[in-house]
Amino acid sequence: MKSPLAAAVCELCHHKQPSLYCCSDQAFLCLDCDSQVHTANFLVARHIRIPIRVSNYDDDSSSTTKTSSKTTSVDWKTRDVLVSWCSRLGVSSRVVVEVARHAFQVWWVNRSERPYRVGLAASLWLAFTKDNKKRKITRTLLKKLEEISGVPAKSIVVEQLKLVGMLKRQRQHKEESWAEC
Repeated sequence: MKSPLAAAVCELCHHKQPSLYCCSDQAFLCLDCDSQVHTANFLVARHIRIPIRVSNYDDDSSSTTKTSSKTTSVDWKTRDVLVSWCSRLGVSSRVVVEVARHAFQVWWVNRSERPYRVGLAASLWLAFTKDNKKRKITRTLLKKLEEISGVPAKSIVVEQLKLVGMLKRQRQHKEESWAEC
């Protein structure tokens, strides 16, 4: 069985297989069309584009070898953005990045129409609040995250609270699954 993306074509030229997904445009694009679109001006050049990994696998292969293309395609880009944002915020904690990355993976699976940046900023804010339980999180740090991510502080906090709920549901589901065994 082929991945659903294997049969897809570029949404601009309708000929080539897509190589990237532009979160801002919500479009799958081939490299040529991506180059044409995202070199037009500095605003569109800032769009976050996620490489698509199209994998073919057989029906009889085990489920452990079938990885979610949604999760794996964003994972390397996610880590790079989180590390960059942390360094710009003056936070150099590997733990924060790993917590944020895990939270973002949960967000990515459960997202709806919310932009990629909102999920990243909320995941990073969640990691800060988890890592700094004893220290008071300052509004200054949230304002800096707002400036760096381009996501309003209110949206970051609201999405972070939704993410906490998603993580709780995921944890409860895992505990229920183990209880059934």
